Amino acid sequence: MEQNTPVTLNIRPESFDLLMGILELNGKNAGDEDTRLKARYLLEKWRRFSRLRQDEQGTPYVGVRMHGWDSAEAVWQLLYLCEGKCFPTVKYSEQLTRARDCGAEIDHLSLPSFPSEST
Repeated sequence: MEQNTPVTLNIRPESFDLLMGILELNGKNAGDEDTRLKARYLLEKWRRFSRLRQDEQGTPYVGVRMHGWDSAEAVWQLLYLCEGKCFPTVKYSEQLTRARDCGAEIDHLSLPSFPSEST
């Protein structure tokens, strides 16, 4: 069985509080049961397994350890909260390169070239 490599999101305690508050809000008020259950799951998991740490300068931060599903679900929870409240002025999705054959081969983006940094 393939293992997901965990990643750790290191964030300020205030940002952790905000993230957890979003999960608490979604866990109580989301319009569908699936979103509510997943928000509650992440809230409880991160409450139990996140750790308050300090960097070399003594600045506190919270280490939130996540696996692939946790990371993806966190993004969904944030998007859920923003839906109907944040209105982008640019349709970035229309700028995406279309995939051919359901992702078997993709067109390459034409990225802008940036001037090289002078050393």
